[in-house]
Amino acid sequence: MQHPLLKKMVPGFSLIEISIVLVIVGILMGSVFKGKNLLDQAKVNATVTEFLQIQAAVSSYGKEAELFASPENIWKKLAEVGLWAQPQAPTSRLGGVFSVFESGGTYYLRLSSGGSSGTAFLTGAQVKALSLKLQESNGDTVIIRDSSNGILKSEPQKDGTYSIEMALTS
Repeated sequence: MQHPLLKKMVPGFSLIEISIVLVIVGILMGSVFKGKNLLDQAKVNATVTEFLQIQAAVSSYGKEAELFASPENIWKKLAEVGLWAQPQAPTSRLGGVFSVFESGGTYYLRLSSGGSSGTAFLTGAQVKALSLKLQESNGDTVIIRDSSNGILKSEPQKDGTYSIEMALTS
């Protein structure tokens, strides 16, 4: 004898169909997150290249005393001799602006949110990746500053904001 509720087929999705859809959605979500990670890494690599290009342009200029006489005009001077494309401070792929400043007789290149005393904006992960890649490719010491503009002496925190500096002269 047949059960009275099973006489009629009810339209709907089976558990197998629903599980297949969930697996496909999971794969798509995983690829989106991986793609974002790849884009973030590409931005870090581009920013490292920008740091090194600026350092090379400054080295190629040759006349440090003339170039650093007015750091606010450094981009204009580099552009006049064809070592830099634009006469204003370059921006980074990560955001922020490059600036040059002097401290204790050494000139530094800083990436911050803007201006020579710009504030920190990089995340802990970004500044850590930048620091490692700059030291690997250049060997120069990199200075990381926290949001209070103090030199960071420990590991960057995930939820902190930072700026990063590299010496242009010694």
